[in-house]
Amino acid sequence: MLLVERYHSVEIRVERNRQRRVLIAKNAIFATLSIVLVASFALWDGRHGSTDRSLLAPVLERSDGYLGKLDPGIIANMNLSVDPCDNFYEYACGSWIASAKVPTDQSELLLSWDETQDRVDLEVRKLMEQQAPEDSPMESVNKWYKSCMDEESIEEAGASPLKIFLDEIDAVETEEQLHSIIARFINTGIFIFINWRVEPYVLDRGSYAIILDLPNFMLPSLSYYLDANEAGMREVLRTFLIDTAILAGYPRAEAENSAEESISIEQELAGWIAQENDAMPQAGPMAVNMSTLVERYPGIPWRAILTRLTDHCETVGFDCLQSVKRDADKFLFIDLSYLERLSFALHTRPARSWIPLLRHSLIHWAAPFLDSRFRNAEFQLRRGLTAGFLPQPRWKFCIQRTGEALPSMTDMMFVSKFFTPQDSKVGGEVIRRLKTSFIHRLQNANWLDDPTRRRALSKAESMALNIGAPNNYMFLRQPVSSSFFNNSLKAGSLNFLEKLSLVDVKVDRSLWKLPADTVNAWYDGAVNAIFIPAGIMQPPFFDRSKLAAQNFGGIGTVVGHEITHGFDTKGSLLNENGEPESWWTAETRKRFQERLSCIEELYDRFRIAGVPVDGINTAAENVADMGGVAVSLQAFREWHREKLKSEASQGMVQVFFLSYAQDPHAPKPFRVNAVVSQNPSFAESFRSSSSSSIPPSVISS
Repeated sequence: MLLVERYHSVEIRVERNRQRRVLIAKNAIFATLSIVLVASFALWDGRHGSTDRSLLAPVLERSDGYLGKLDPGIIANMNLSVDPCDNFYEYACGSWIASAKVPTDQSELLLSWDETQDRVDLEVRKLMEQQAPEDSPMESVNKWYKSCMDEESIEEAGASPLKIFLDEIDAVETEEQLHSIIARFINTGIFIFINWRVEPYVLDRGSYAIILDLPNFMLPSLSYYLDANEAGMREVLRTFLIDTAILAGYPRAEAENSAEESISIEQELAGWIAQENDAMPQAGPMAVNMSTLVERYPGIPWRAILTRLTDHCETVGFDCLQSVKRDADKFLFIDLSYLERLSFALHTRPARSWIPLLRHSLIHWAAPFLDSRFRNAEFQLRRGLTAGFLPQPRWKFCIQRTGEALPSMTDMMFVSKFFTPQDSKVGGEVIRRLKTSFIHRLQNANWLDDPTRRRALSKAESMALNIGAPNNYMFLRQPVSSSFFNNSLKAGSLNFLEKLSLVDVKVDRSLWKLPADTVNAWYDGAVNAIFIPAGIMQPPFFDRSKLAAQNFGGIGTVVGHEITHGFDTKGSLLNENGEPESWWTAETRKRFQERLSCIEELYDRFRIAGVPVDGINTAAENVADMGGVAVSLQAFREWHREKLKSEASQGMVQVFFLSYAQDPHAPKPFRVNAVVSQNPSFAESFRSSSSSSIPPSVISS
């Protein structure tokens, strides 16, 4: 499950552009369906008989010698008065649901996820607040965090950190000066016209390319700029722009005029994107060099940008963009017509006409790093755009910002304390067994034809497993000052340079995109690799001192979910090297599609407040849930046979399902009950009958 599954961000691209981006390398997020899952389904005929009421509290009544090792928290969360075959989610989590309260800074509360996240955050906070040895990497972490927490100094500084930048923007008269400002923005990581990303090249996964993507607008959706019905959203932004410009020292009249002009420019840019434009070739875009960009789009200051970036690299002693300087083909672009329009506009319009957008974009970017007046204005903006948005406690904000600024240092700090070599050994065995179990399922999937099976096995066998944290760290020893604003400015710039340095090297399949204390896991289709951070290798997901059934039901189902994403319909479009290739045969795709409709129909039966769960739009995650449980349960059974020389008892299988049920995704009841209703082992271990509310129903065979 990717992080964005828990904290959804609104995509600003139109659907056409989102589809294109799949071809240039993002993670296989929210994939469609699982090859492995369908192979796991078996016909259930109701022969298990009626529910055995003695199993209403199976964990408490087990007599297989493991009771003393079972986490008491599992039992405390349960509602033992409920028949597990009528509502397994309520049975597994009912007591917790009845007593849990959503924190004031959250809009929802997830049992395992939030419990783990809260504990990890508190531990990271302790580490960042403790006094580190002088001149050690950890001292930089300590100083950075303190600068963020020093609200007194931040309040005293007010808007003054902005002055030098705003003065430079307001002084723009010539095209050359405009180009210099644009280059400075990009060097800082502020992408108002073009978003720069570094990803594995879609046509050659062995090398990286710079993706020239669509800009980061101040509003999160194109429709907010273009739809007449979204005028309210534009007014929310207008209020923010005016208020913060006044805080930055501009007279109200100028702030109001500038805000209107800024929104008007963004509306125009959004309109260019929404118009029909040249489609990217289905095989993926061809990379071009800097000379080609200069020739095709002369109004965009490519040379000024490159000079600014390479000069900064040399200043900090960092080697980057050498291949770009040699004019190698390292650039990909998302939208041809957008670049054409932008180039023409930047060249033909007065340089001063762009000042309002530059001014407000800077203030919008800087607001979180300034005093409480700016932060309150930003909060009002985000609350106006996102229903239920709540502010974080300051310390949570600061540990996140510190981690983003100094990722390698904070990774080392967390892992050294909370992910021991023994954790890595035991947890690694669980995760490697999941991959092995997955391969076994592919070998026995009778609906796969041989050509597809061979390709699937090749992809599974080559899938990389990255556990805990990066094997190697890159330290950019940036000087840390007492100014939170200056520290944030430097960190954004240096971290961007670090990404650009990848352009000169071969793709590293072990390169992490999120920090080691992330409470999540993800599959990266561009490199065909799974990443399981140390943050999620914590109780209750994983604890080497607990029962194997708990670990396989916890972290095992999470990792199984991610492995499954690599073999769904989107996974079928990326080969074992992460390159675009449709490797399913037509016959396999047809068989898969037949089973797909069954899964969609199953979820359409469930209701939330009388409204059906959308089986089509939720199919990707639903199937990954089912596949993850099936793969992990098989891996647990295989572990039990090998290690304990016996079949796993019904009690142990029940513990597995309980551990899974206390790790749900939203909507929680159905992502538990629907999954267990389709797993034969659940019916067998809990002795479900055809008259149960969760019957052993068949959706595919």
